[in-house]
Amino acid sequence: IYTSGTTGRPKGVMLTHDNLLFSARGAAKIRSLNSGDRVYGILPLSHIVGLSIVFLGTLLSGATIYLEPRFDPVIAKATIEKQRITIMLGVPSMFSLFLQYANMRKLRSFDFPALRIISCSGAPLPPATKSSVERLFGLPLHHGYGITECSPNVAQVRPDQPPRTDNSVGPMFPGVESKLVGPDRQPVPAGEVGELW
Repeated sequence: IYTSGTTGRPKGVMLTHDNLLFSARGAAKIRSLNSGDRVYGILPLSHIVGLSIVFLGTLLSGATIYLEPRFDPVIAKATIEKQRITIMLGVPSMFSLFLQYANMRKLRSFDFPALRIISCSGAPLPPATKSSVERLFGLPLHHGYGITECSPNVAQVRPDQPPRTDNSVGPMFPGVESKLVGPDRQPVPAGEVGELW
């Protein structure tokens, strides 16, 4: 699968079936995904989160997935209401478009009684966007971090923990090892800035 090209041209990444299933199972477990869930599949299947976390995680859980070819906040709102979507994963810009739509329509909140998890990844989440989305949806907006090379999960806020007031990406994903190193490639002391390995 190809990377997003964030730091240069997209690069092809070879992933094994085990890589993909590891992330899909872990993400489904973190979200307690089950056969009664209805997942909104708006992230492209040509990108790692759409393929591994949304598509494979949903299928492994026996849940139902509602695929859309592109994001439109009007269509998304109607689908979430009509299909009683329980989980929506997106990117921060999608949630920003929900905010713009709500502002344009003078909506202070959405009424999605079935929706239990909203989550985003793929880009930094501005604190103001996070708090505004949480007021609009009446749910915590969970944030995660990953890269295509990791199939993609590296860190993920846990829905079963108290909601975060910051825009952290949460603790390391279960089964992923990491360290922070300095310019000398040695681990940095706790509280110091380093490069994530």
